Amino acid sequence: MVLHMALLEHSPDGFEVGYTGSGLAQLALAVLFYETGDPVIACAFYQDFKVEFVARLERGEDFAFSGKFVRDWLKSAEERKIKQQLYNCHKLRNNRLVN
Repeated sequence: MVLHMALLEHSPDGFEVGYTGSGLAQLALAVLFYETGDPVIACAFYQDFKVEFVARLERGEDFAFSGKFVRDWLKSAEERKIKQQLYNCHKLRNNRLVN
């Protein structure tokens, strides 16, 4: 898998697992970009993917993310992000009406 340094360069040393540093960010970005081919989607969600999945991988252990798994996760993450934005807008609107 390509590091996709053209999108963002987190880790010039490559991918890593088992902590929440730059190598994990690079791996999460590469996985999402590989599956979607969309740099905007990959950049919008890779930090969440890193925290939810990549950071939980154990060093020295084999791992795989199926395309279906990544696409299902992205759909869920997009829905969560939209719901959060709607909630924030609703909350802001209510605060303005009260003040």
